[in-house]
Amino acid sequence: SLSYSLLDGLFTSMMLGVSDLYLIPYGVALGASALQVSFLAAMPAMIASVFQIASASLTEKIGSRTRLINRVVFFHALSWAPIILIPYAVGAHGPWAATKPWLLLGAVILFSFFANFGVPAWQSLMSDYIPLSKRGKYFGRRNQLQGVLMVLSSAAAGPLLQRHGMNNVTGFTVIFLFAMCCRAGAWVCLTKMVEPFRHSSHDEYFSFSGFLRG
Repeated sequence: SLSYSLLDGLFTSMMLGVSDLYLIPYGVALGASALQVSFLAAMPAMIASVFQIASASLTEKIGSRTRLINRVVFFHALSWAPIILIPYAVGAHGPWAATKPWLLLGAVILFSFFANFGVPAWQSLMSDYIPLSKRGKYFGRRNQLQGVLMVLSSAAAGPLLQRHGMNNVTGFTVIFLFAMCCRAGAWVCLTKMVEPFRHSSHDEYFSFSGFLRG
C-alpha cells in the first residue's frame, strides 16, 4: 500500500505542477479582469477550507477512509473536465462570452473542494500505515520526489504555452488534459490501498465547538 501511496504522490505532484501555476494565467487568457483574477486566487482555497471541516464527520458516517478518499479523488479528476471545456462550450464570441471567467471561478471552486475534502482522511490513513519513527524518512523522500516532478512538469508546460501563445487556449487544453490523466492515475493507485484496522475510543471524537471549549 505504501508503494501505491508513493505513486499517488508522484502522479499528484505532476498535476500540481500544472494546476498551481497555470490556472490563473488560464483565467487571464479567458478574459478575466483584475477583480476576477483576485477572486480566482482567493475564493477556491477559502471555500474548500471551510467545507474541509465536515470531512471527518462524513468519514465517520461512511465508516471507511479509503472509500471516501477514492470517491473524492475520482471526482477531483473529473472536475478538470468543466475547466477544460469552458472556452469550447461558451465560444469566443456571443452573449455568453463574458461569463467565461465566472464559469472558470465556479469550476475551480469545485476543483479545490475535491482537492482538499479528502485530505484529513488521507492523513489519518497514512498515520496508520507509517510508524511514527519512520514518518520523517518516508515523507522526506516522498516530498523530495514530488518537488522534482512538480518543477519538471511546470517547466515543460511553459514552453508549450509559449509555442501556442498565452491567449490561445489550445496549450492550456493540452496541459490540463495531462493533469487530468495524472489525477486519474493517482486515483487508480489509491484504489489499491487497503483500509487498516483502526481501534478508536469514543473520547477521541468531539465536535468543533468542543474543540474550541477545550
